[in-house]
Amino acid sequence: MLRQQPNLPMISQPLMPTPTHSAPSLATAVAETRAWVDRAVIGLNLCPFAKSVQMKGQVRYVGTAVTKAEALLEVLVDELLALATADAQQIDTTVLVHPFVLSDFAAY
Repeated sequence: MLRQQPNLPMISQPLMPTPTHSAPSLATAVAETRAWVDRAVIGLNLCPFAKSVQMKGQVRYVGTAVTKAEALLEVLVDELLALATADAQQIDTTVLVHPFVLSDFAAY
């Protein structure tokens, strides 16, 4: 049985920055990512597990100001190691926000 999705407000800002916009501050990028998870991932029920861990505060949002892909890989490895050793009751998943590197979505 399909569940009817709630009426969600229209997004008034672009999801991806356009070339005319400057990169957001790190704090802004993390806050916007957290809001996107609430609005899109949870609001549209894209991941059935996201709401529970978000409501319990078990999602770790980590922002990094690195500007090189190699440095981002080091941050990712550090976060994977931290996640692997974390108490799942405290941290269930990590969202790594990196607004200053790999910003060309089409390049993925």
